[in-house]
Amino acid sequence: MTSPPIIDRLQPSLEILRAGAVEADREACFPAESMAAIRDTGYMRFSLGKHLGGEQLSTLERIDAHLAIGKADLSAIWIIGNYDSHTWDLSGHAAEPFPGANGLLRAGTAFCGTVAPVPGSVVDANEIILNGRFPFATGWKHATWMRSNVLLPGPAPESPGSESKFHVRLMHFPLDRAEVHVEPTWDADGLRATHTDTVVVEGLRLPYAWSTPYTLDPMRADPSFAAPSPFYKEPGWALSNSKAAVGLLGAGFELFERATEYVSGGGRANQTGQPAARFPGVRYAMAEAFIELHSALAAQRGTAAASDQRIATATPWTGADEQAIWAVGTASARAALRAVDEISLALGGTGHQRALPFERIIRDIRTGAVHIGIHPSLVKDRITAHLFPGIR
Repeated sequence: MTSPPIIDRLQPSLEILRAGAVEADREACFPAESMAAIRDTGYMRFSLGKHLGGEQLSTLERIDAHLAIGKADLSAIWIIGNYDSHTWDLSGHAAEPFPGANGLLRAGTAFCGTVAPVPGSVVDANEIILNGRFPFATGWKHATWMRSNVLLPGPAPESPGSESKFHVRLMHFPLDRAEVHVEPTWDADGLRATHTDTVVVEGLRLPYAWSTPYTLDPMRADPSFAAPSPFYKEPGWALSNSKAAVGLLGAGFELFERATEYVSGGGRANQTGQPAARFPGVRYAMAEAFIELHSALAAQRGTAAASDQRIATATPWTGADEQAIWAVGTASARAALRAVDEISLALGGTGHQRALPFERIIRDIRTGAVHIGIHPSLVKDRITAHLFPGIR
């Protein structure tokens, strides 16, 4: 693959991530050195709006960065992906940080978060009393804050006169309070280093100002919707499966490159000691994996370039554009899984020994591909809602 300019900047941190990946998987703990390397590259500012001191990189540049990090260590892309989503979302909501955001935007702060609205919290005057279980809190051991949607009684303040019984707010809360504790619920085959546990909150009082409105997609698509960052007009990249799927493709390319070397004679390819690639079936399986990975990446980068073009020309984003983003994300996840299947056939049973470099990457890809944002039923719901409006 051709190396985009952003990769040269990331290269020192990528080497550190790659070096720590095996131990991180074995110990089920993301190394502090790897987290420091991510911060040192400035990655935490890549999606942050310029008005907040961030770099506001293009969609295509962020795709390339996610691909490279997923290639070095897929656990890393899961951890920093949560922070990336937060800074992107904050860039669209605020002209300047809200009172509780100062800690979020410090260079040394990590972040974790969940997506689904969590019930149980209530409003008391100018405070929110936070209650609930927040699952899949990826990277919490390196985080000081958490971001999640909460379900609150009554209509949203931004919708006066509404008769809604509940509304969703995007909540930010510190993890170092006595009312907050973590239950170790992540015991998975792959992505072991991500610390994807459950954060439990009981009676935590926080200022209402530490929350922000939850913006629905149709509101973003409205040309009159004012967003401090133009990238907020393209919500598919932060909300959809696409970002996670790019990381899966990165891990797929890493697996492919290592397997190619192995079957070409760089390892104990079979019992005869001859390169496994001398068999046509092995060569064809690797060719299938190549086709899957490169085709999916081309679709991802093409869709990202179209997104950047719309932003550059102030062309309004439409629901159809977001469906395209969801579609290529799903196709990329499927491509990564199909590539794993083909490469596994090429490697044979010998290639799956733990002493070799393939087993961990295969586990990580398979675990990552069942991420809720990639689940095909959920994605199809999004797409069919656009294809068949008004029909349920």
